[in-house]
Amino acid sequence: MKLCCWVTWGTVLFWSLVAQRASAQLSITANGTYTIGFDATMAGVNSGLYSGGGFQPLPGAGQLDSDAWSIRWSSTSSLTYGGTQTTFPYAQGQAVDTPVTGGGFYAFSGGNITTGIALGIQPDSNGFKDPGEDLTLRIRNDTGHFITDFNASYLLYVRNDQLRSSKFNFSYSTDDISYTSVLALNYTSPPTADANGFVSNSRSTPMTGLAVPNGAFVYLRWSCSDGASANSTRDEFALDDITMTNFTLADAIPTRGDVNQDNNINVADIQSLMNALADLNAFQAAHSMLTQSQISLMLNIDQENGVDNLDVQALLDLLANSTTGGGQLQPVPEPTAGAIAICGAIVVIVARQIRRRA
Repeated sequence: MKLCCWVTWGTVLFWSLVAQRASAQLSITANGTYTIGFDATMAGVNSGLYSGGGFQPLPGAGQLDSDAWSIRWSSTSSLTYGGTQTTFPYAQGQAVDTPVTGGGFYAFSGGNITTGIALGIQPDSNGFKDPGEDLTLRIRNDTGHFITDFNASYLLYVRNDQLRSSKFNFSYSTDDISYTSVLALNYTSPPTADANGFVSNSRSTPMTGLAVPNGAFVYLRWSCSDGASANSTRDEFALDDITMTNFTLADAIPTRGDVNQDNNINVADIQSLMNALADLNAFQAAHSMLTQSQISLMLNIDQENGVDNLDVQALLDLLANSTTGGGQLQPVPEPTAGAIAICGAIVVIVARQIRRRA
């Protein structure tokens, strides 16, 4: 189930301060096309032709910029943003149309890899074989606007030369905490080996309903774990031509959950949300200056299945958690009609108490 964190002006300031401390990463400055190809320098991502030389915040030739990349290789080995890893398994060098067996990160090329250098990954018994072991690319919004939508695509090369099946899945986040899986992009290598060398798999997905403020980040994550078990080493994977394009930029995006637009998320928003659920057309007519995507951003609290009763429960959860400073939604079951009626009654009682104390 998708989780979301709340975009408030306080968090905008927080992320802006975080962004100022980061020395470099891929910077989105306008609605354009940004492609990471590993064949030449991409500012904030890699230095020159990638040669499998590891990760540093100020990368030398053939290295990747750790301000853009983080890795959880295993429970005991990782690369944090801005960190340095220039030895095994993070710097395994080059492999030109040659299968490898040692786990780690390589510069793969040649053979069926027709796009030049690719970021290669060989899972092994020590790492990149369990859930939670992943590679993440951090992208910064420097457009001066909110990013609400864009398209992401990449090439996934797979050398299925081993009898063990492996999963290679994609997800994304706007806070590096709660990640949204894109099931259509998931890949599982076959348990039966072949001699086809690397095979290219094109992957793409629209990323919609975002609210990434200027100076904040989007995170793209690739996770690997074992599939069907066999007494064998693991298949090889490689990423290339990671592309972000068709950005939708917007200003004055309402805060999700601030249904009555009073710059606060409070009990009054619950009644406003219930009114919107009762007559969504009337709500849209009363907010004609907002686009459809902005209305969805404001009302679709849990970011699932459109605007429905679940969003009322999600907003109640947000208010319950806000006193502890949490502000993060948790998955909740769809409430029954009776539960919604009880929620409405509670709202009326609480509102009366507030008026009496005022």
